[in-house]
Amino acid sequence: HTTAGSLPVLPTKTDASVGARRPTSSSTGAMRVGVGATPSGTSGGNVTELFLTGGRYGFRSLSPDFKLGFVTASPFGQRVSNPTNFVGRYQSLTSSISDVQFALSGAYKINEQWSIGCGPVIDVFSARLTQELNLGALSTIAGDPVGEWHGRVVGLGFIVGFLLKASPACMFGV
Repeated sequence: HTTAGSLPVLPTKTDASVGARRPTSSSTGAMRVGVGATPSGTSGGNVTELFLTGGRYGFRSLSPDFKLGFVTASPFGQRVSNPTNFVGRYQSLTSSISDVQFALSGAYKINEQWSIGCGPVIDVFSARLTQELNLGALSTIAGDPVGEWHGRVVGLGFIVGFLLKASPACMFGV
């Protein structure tokens, strides 16, 4: 419907999702440092932390054949926090990884069977990794220092997709 001096009210849909990931982790075996030396410490229990992922999705019909869409999502994340006396502390103390995606897209209905969509994607990937550094004899004097690495990268890309409506009850997409 339309009102005087306004644009038609066109269908809009938004949706959101939330997910939780709680992987399990355990350490077995022996960690070797140098020739035959095994660091003291605990193999720990499950050191992973709960990580929530989520997304917000939506589209707006600009006409019966053309739609604009958006997505903001966190498809992956991980948090691991080992105790400072972890036997594998020379490999990892803390790992924190996050991935967030932003995308816009347009879709055009070519005919009753075929549709095509495309748009830009921005992906922000962040990581923080820490580990103790084994300095051999110096570590016995001052202890093991902790090495820490932070990184963030922004990726730009593009997505293209096709949808075939084979029947009213069956669709295929690529």
